[in-house]
Amino acid sequence: MAIVFISPKKKQSIFFTGIALSLVVFFGIVSVIIFFPQLINIHQSAAIPSATIRPDIAVNLSIIDSDSVKNLQPFLNLETEYTYVVQDKNGKQTTGNISAATTQDAQKMLEAAGFKVSSLTEMGVGRTNPFVSY
Repeated sequence: MAIVFISPKKKQSIFFTGIALSLVVFFGIVSVIIFFPQLINIHQSAAIPSATIRPDIAVNLSIIDSDSVKNLQPFLNLETEYTYVVQDKNGKQTTGNISAATTQDAQKMLEAAGFKVSSLTEMGVGRTNPFVSY
C-alpha cells in the first residue's frame, strides 16, 4: 500500500475546475430552458387565428360637447403659499399661511375676512439652507 500525497496547488486546481464545469453545465441547462421553450412544451403551442387578436375599442368623443366640459373654468394660475401677519379688529396680531394665485388675491382674502394686513410674504419652496440639519 502506497501513500499518495496531492499538493495543495493540485487540490486547488481540481476544485476550481470542478466549480467551472458545474457552472458551465448549470448555465447550459438554464439557457436551453429559456431560449428553447418549444423543446419542453411542444404540445402547448397552437396557432392563434389573427382575427381573434383584434381588440374592441370604442372611443366616445361626444363627451367634449357635453355641458359639464363646456362649463369648466380655465386653470391658469397656480396657487402659491403666503405667510401673513395680520391684526384683527381688537388689535391682536395673528400669523399664519394662506394659499392664493397672487399676492393681491391673498391680501384681498385676508381683508375680506376682516383683518388688517401687516405683512404678506411668499413662502419659498424648499429649505433656505439645505446643508444645515433639521
